[in-house]
Amino acid sequence: MESIVVAPLQPVGALPNAATRLNPMLGVNGRTHVLVTQALAAVRAGAVEFQGENLQSERDRIIQALDFLFTGF
Repeated sequence: MESIVVAPLQPVGALPNAATRLNPMLGVNGRTHVLVTQALAAVRAGAVEFQGENLQSERDRIIQALDFLFTGF
């Protein structure tokens, strides 16, 4: 079974105590969302349908959030 790791995006305000490094704000489809890095999950690859835009431009901030999640700094 093929799986992928995903982190949910929530609208700004849905995560009232968002930590800046752990939960970066990302622009998706013209709206600002918070990446809920601490809610990473492995799911079956076919269970997720791509509905967003390419976040390659946010790569560094996403990796910083993952580093913070796993190492604490």
